[in-house]
Amino acid sequence: MKRFSAFALILTLMLSQSFAASDEVEDSPVYAIQNAITSLNQITQSLTYSPESMEKLVLEEVVPLFDFGFIANEVLLVMPSNQQLSNSEAQYFALRLKNNMINTLLYKLVQSQTLKLAFVSAKPELGGKISVKLNISGLSQQGIYFDLWFHKNANNRWQIFDIVLNDDSLIKYYQSTVMIKVDRFGVQGMLQSI
Repeated sequence: MKRFSAFALILTLMLSQSFAASDEVEDSPVYAIQNAITSLNQITQSLTYSPESMEKLVLEEVVPLFDFGFIANEVLLVMPSNQQLSNSEAQYFALRLKNNMINTLLYKLVQSQTLKLAFVSAKPELGGKISVKLNISGLSQQGIYFDLWFHKNANNRWQIFDIVLNDDSLIKYYQSTVMIKVDRFGVQGMLQSI
């Protein structure tokens, strides 16, 4: 009986360590990077999906890769101090920004079914962030290089918070768009037109 108890104890310890290790793997930046590349490649290589299936794929596989709340907060940093958004307006803005990004960026990937993303390099950046350089082949002979920026979100999960193409940041693009729209249309106009 003592042998069986010892064996059961050892087996329990081994299983608990393997489950803990699998949780650590899913929370690792390497897993997040591999998952992002796989998911993005999946939508660019999928010729047989119906529009409904493609929408489901984007919403279930690709959208969770992005930290839309963080992106929205970063974009709103350019708002003048006398024109700050209320909490409900900030949530509305984050939702509109998320929908805009999904419709413009992600569905563009879906429409171009000849693209292939390839990992080039990854490097740690200040603040615990990671810059991942990828190459998109299928648009030109050499391909186009761009960076996905990852960070640990508020829930301690690695997510994409910025995309940089030729030193043009997605966050900076939306920041300049917000500034222009606030200047032209005011805060409420910007919220409606983003």
